[in-house]
Amino acid sequence: VLALREQFLVPANDERLCLREGDGADFIGDIRGDIDVILVDGYDRNGINSRVCSQAFYDDCRNSLRSGGLMVVNLAVAHSYYDTFVERIEKSFGKQYLVVRDFEKRNDIVFAWLDEVPQEALHGEGRPPGVSTEAWSQLIPAMNRVRRAWKLRPRG
Repeated sequence: VLALREQFLVPANDERLCLREGDGADFIGDIRGDIDVILVDGYDRNGINSRVCSQAFYDDCRNSLRSGGLMVVNLAVAHSYYDTFVERIEKSFGKQYLVVRDFEKRNDIVFAWLDEVPQEALHGEGRPPGVSTEAWSQLIPAMNRVRRAWKLRPRG
């Protein structure tokens, strides 16, 4: 992604965004309570890197998030350890996670968080402050899937 940063329209690093190239498991293991959002997509042409789907990694992710932090994980539905990965996330985050199913049964997205979920994000229909109209129009279908998953989630 970094090599194709401009083609993927990834913004330049600034005081709010810092992208680094390296081993994510090593990086996360060294951080404590300082990250707002962690995006985990550990797949390459050979599958998933075992270091970014281990219990230790998910524990490190939880420990690296600051209050209100969020981890977002891409999981291949067909992976033989899919259920194990979700169980590990639950072990690290408790019931504070949400699986958003892919209707094509390819990749699910798992959100896991600290603290409470901002309810306006799940129930509001309007464009959030700071998000352009163009960007929001592209995000509406994805947000609707997240809202639907939230409504259908198991309660316990």
